[in-house]
Amino acid sequence: MLQRLQSVYLLIAAVCLSLMALSPLITFKASEGEKAEQLVFTIYAIEYEQTSPIIAKGGHDNKALAYLAYGLAVLLLISIFQFKNRPLQIRLARMGYLLSGALLLSIIVTSYRAAETLKLPNLDWTPGWTMFLPAIAMVCCVLAYFRIKADEALVKSVDRIR
Repeated sequence: MLQRLQSVYLLIAAVCLSLMALSPLITFKASEGEKAEQLVFTIYAIEYEQTSPIIAKGGHDNKALAYLAYGLAVLLLISIFQFKNRPLQIRLARMGYLLSGALLLSIIVTSYRAAETLKLPNLDWTPGWTMFLPAIAMVCCVLAYFRIKADEALVKSVDRIR
């Protein structure tokens, strides 16, 4: 049934993963004397900007994270409509929290490697609110997983009584 609590959890996780494109995940700023650099890490790209003494811009395409996030959101939306096939829904929810953990880990590793490109000593980083959305999605997937397992156990116990 679509009005079950696990459907709400899976929908929240899918919405969280879809909202990751709205703002930068992390912004790195570094300055030393006259030299100032900024690195903006979004789900689509890593953009570099040097503001002084010479203005320079560059970037690196990072579409793999976007494909992973949106593919995972579609997987979770498909999982919502698999309420009649609970074993499949359990597997999809488990895959959802594992993939959202992998997404969070890859964001952390990629941002760390991007920060290494700024070789200035005074590195200031500011996480965006979208940085925490994969963790929220992972928690929602785990909660949905346990709710689906509880439903499956309830159905098996009722079948055993019959």
